This record gives sequence, C-alpha cells and structure tokens, in this order.
Amino acid sequence: MEENEGILSSYELKWTKDKHNNKTIALWNKTYSNAPLSVVNNENYLDFVL
Repeated sequence: MEENEGILSSYELKWTKDKHNNKTIALWNKTYSNAPLSVVNNENYLDFVL
C-alpha cells in the first residue's frame, strides 16, 4: 500500500498471473472503493518497476 498526494493505492505481487487472491481484491474494493488495487505478476512487472 502507498499513499501519494492523499490517494491510496495497493499492489498485490504474485509471480504467476493466475494465483491472485480474489478475496483480497474484493475486500480492498469494498473497504477502499476509491483506491485502486493492482496485481503485479511475471507478465507485467516491468511496467510496474519502470
């Protein structure tokens, strides 16, 4: 989780694309409906770090 200029964002880091936790995503969206949650995996991690 990070805060930038008053905006919360969260990142779930998983090596494989199919292993993300739907419960975590659902709970985050319910609790922080205006804050994005991004799933970072082995297919998109370069976009995340660059």
